[in-house]
Amino acid sequence: MRRIARLLLITGCVASAGGESRGESPDVVPASGGTRVVNWPPAAAIPYCPPAPYCPPGTPQTPGVLPPSGVLPPSGVPQGTTPPNAVPTPPAAPGSPNTPPAAPAPAPVSNLNASLAQAGSQGTSAADTAFPAVFGDLFGGGFVPGPLPVRINSATGQVVGQPPIFVNPATGVRTTATNILLSRPADELLAGRPAQAVPGQPGVTVTNVLPPAGQVFAPELTARLTLIPLVNRGTFKITENDTPRPTTRAYVIYNFYDNLFRGINGPDAPKLSLHQETFGYEQAFSDRQMSVGIRLPYNQFVSSDPSFSSTSLGDLTVITKFVLSENRQSGDILSAGLAVTAPTGRLTQSNTLTGESIHPTLIQPYVGYLRTGLGGDAFLQGFSAIVVPTDSSDVTLLTNSFSVGYFVYRNPNGFLSSMVPVAELHVNTPLNHRDRNVGPTSDISFPDTVSALGGAHFTFGRGTTLGFASGAPLTGPRPFSLQTTVTFNYRF
Repeated sequence: MRRIARLLLITGCVASAGGESRGESPDVVPASGGTRVVNWPPAAAIPYCPPAPYCPPGTPQTPGVLPPSGVLPPSGVPQGTTPPNAVPTPPAAPGSPNTPPAAPAPAPVSNLNASLAQAGSQGTSAADTAFPAVFGDLFGGGFVPGPLPVRINSATGQVVGQPPIFVNPATGVRTTATNILLSRPADELLAGRPAQAVPGQPGVTVTNVLPPAGQVFAPELTARLTLIPLVNRGTFKITENDTPRPTTRAYVIYNFYDNLFRGINGPDAPKLSLHQETFGYEQAFSDRQMSVGIRLPYNQFVSSDPSFSSTSLGDLTVITKFVLSENRQSGDILSAGLAVTAPTGRLTQSNTLTGESIHPTLIQPYVGYLRTGLGGDAFLQGFSAIVVPTDSSDVTLLTNSFSVGYFVYRNPNGFLSSMVPVAELHVNTPLNHRDRNVGPTSDISFPDTVSALGGAHFTFGRGTTLGFASGAPLTGPRPFSLQTTVTFNYRF
């Protein structure tokens, strides 16, 4: 009997070793806390154990099939049954479980929420909001009939050609002026500038005449009058140095416009130019989901005739901005708001055909948008707005502005952190009182304009940007011949 038992024992060991040599391996499934074998040991093997004291008494110490590294015995395998050559495990303290309880699995999280939780949000710091602003295109809004250019003999003051005709609106009395007083007030910017000479007519100069107090020009002189731009409104349009994203910042804008309405007025009209500085501040709230801002322009209206040169503060504009939709992964944004321009500035010119001074409040609802990822580091942003005056004698204006840019350089940790060239297109469409449609029932007019602008923005440090741009109208009659703009934004 002893021989038979020994023979059976040897047969089992050989069979076990043969299974290992044939490449058989246990089936495994994942389990909390490790990988568990589901049919361990193999059917051909018998229980085995390293030497005592790590095995229950009576367990045969027989070689067997070694499980894969890190595989735990399956449930149902007797305690103490471990693969051969395994590192012995010290006995557990009395009353303690052999295996520590597995940690509970975390609750499932969607891929979108997980990515949002890990990614930094765009637009929530000064560096993130240092996005190039739209430069803009307007010096103010509309124009009114102004002075009458009159050719005179420089020596005698006698009118050369058709004289001006004045009308008293109350009585209807008409007065014709054949002689013009030569003395005119001088502006400090133009003191000492000689009078405008008439080519081909020696001794003849051009002066610009305004009606006496309480009188207006005769209607038949309408086509000869110089149209004066209303620069007092300044940077009222939402597009001027603004972005669709609510931002906390302080800024300064400098604009120069040359030859205002030169393409509309006749050859005798005075040359008009404008230097304009705008000081602004915007404060963002609610994690930059809304903001309130103000702008105050300071205008230097320069004319070749010192009589019409002036310096003054312009109208104050208050701007609110709200985020409608935002993708903080890409930086795309859709916003809307309201800009209100109050008549706080000094009106530089009244209508010389009606004698009226129209200076209404402007209500400007708008929508702004920013789209990134247009092929690498390209982006598109812009505004669409409608400007509605509180006086029907003023122009209702539809505006659309588009700006395309590309980040050609980025170094977030450098002194110069980005460089962005941009190209802009601005379309202004008057819905009433177009072109030279001026008269007793139309006090302020505006021409259809399409302007193009090119420039670049430079970002320094974490949020300071400096921009330079220049442009001109593409269609006529042109409200100006050249625009030059410099912007400075300091973001908090």
